[in-house]
Amino acid sequence: MQNRVEKVKSVFPDKISVIWVVHSENLEQTIDNVKIAVENWLHWVFLINHGMPWEELMRIFKATREKFRDIWMWINLLDRDVTATMDAVWQLEASWSKVDWVWVDNPEINWVNPWYDNQDRIELLIEDIWWNWLYFWWVAFKYMEQPRDLWVACREWQKYLDVITTSWPGTWKSADIGKVKTIRELSDNHPIWLASWVDDSNLWEFAQFIDVAIVASSLIKKWEDWRNIRPEYFDPEKVKKLSEVAKEINKQ
Repeated sequence: MQNRVEKVKSVFPDKISVIWVVHSENLEQTIDNVKIAVENWLHWVFLINHGMPWEELMRIFKATREKFRDIWMWINLLDRDVTATMDAVWQLEASWSKVDWVWVDNPEINWVNPWYDNQDRIELLIEDIWWNWLYFWWVAFKYMEQPRDLWVACREWQKYLDVITTSWPGTWKSADIGKVKTIRELSDNHPIWLASWVDDSNLWEFAQFIDVAIVASSLIKKWEDWRNIRPEYFDPEKVKKLSEVAKEINKQ
């Protein structure tokens, strides 16, 4: 069996990769946004349902996958725990709609919440996820309760997650480079991903400590458009510049 680092590196072998987040509003908007990503070398996309029933996002994911069969796609069903998320993912897989990665907002692990008493079942479920998908959750992430001890958080999550994903406290702020560096040092060579205002101006700096940048709000034209509802709100020049910087970093 591959270890977690080998597993992620087999998908993302470059020094730095960029993942495009699509906050889905409808099918047409989602497909248009994914097309923008693919045209600019961002062949990894992440669909999430803000203000939309999770069942509708599943329908959009399936239809989008039919048009983009060769890219890597993941899904985040907001407010669904790991059991409910995996039930949905298995439904997609059964309908020949491949899901490459899984993100959950609630992994049901009692290290996070001691009230969870179903750990045997959850550990088996996570093991099954590990065999079939890449598995994500957050560490010291925006709008979430921050860990009291960052070293303990990084150590514990390496037992469960393929990727540690962190951010700054808010959507519209770049992460503190010192925090990212600390997480890198505490996590050894475990994959570190950053979801917090990465663009062409700071990717070089963050690339010293992260493996993947997850982008959305930093590439749109106006603050009001943070949910990326309409594809014309993305700034094509920003997308192009970020892609070019990533390519330069990977030449080093």
